[in-house]
Amino acid sequence: MSGGTTYGNSTDTNNGPFVSGDYVETGATGGLVGNFSKYLNTGLPMDYATASGLANSDRHLAVYKNAVADGTRYSVGVVDSGAPLTLYQLVRVGSNNSYFSGGNTTSAGAADNTGLWVGTGTVSRVLYRNGTSVASNATGSDTVNAATRPFFVFAQNNNGSAVGTSDERQSAYSIGASMTATQVSDYYTALQAFQTALGRNV
Repeated sequence: MSGGTTYGNSTDTNNGPFVSGDYVETGATGGLVGNFSKYLNTGLPMDYATASGLANSDRHLAVYKNAVADGTRYSVGVVDSGAPLTLYQLVRVGSNNSYFSGGNTTSAGAADNTGLWVGTGTVSRVLYRNGTSVASNATGSDTVNAATRPFFVFAQNNNGSAVGTSDERQSAYSIGASMTATQVSDYYTALQAFQTALGRNV
């Protein structure tokens, strides 16, 4: 494609690094698996929304994954501790899943933790699992520092350092503009078809 604008790395930077054996294309173990130390640096800054002409609050994070061990483990995230503190992340804390973005939404939940998780919204925030809303926060604020810290995948970029690296298996992730409930449902349907076509068990 020509004429597009690159807001992050053209290719995610492999830190760890992940090796060929960490990725399986098809079957029940399909996807990329972490080991509590490896992560990807997307190069996409936390203020990507404004950089791409969107409102600060117009964004989503998504990950299609399998279960992870208990403890604070990040699927994708970034934090800047300047004033104001700014958080964007999908995180597992024990058996809970939370999406934070200024204000936060929390799903007290799903023990198996699998499937497609999407945190999205403009001013209000909604957390979806497999296309269904599981939590919301109507007052989530979203003040963005003029911060260029990039999102990490399989970890949180905490002021430049990877923390809470995960051992989960991910078969897709995305960062972008916000989605409606219908778009989240359609996204889940499409990704489920893709995973099924590859024989993946996620």
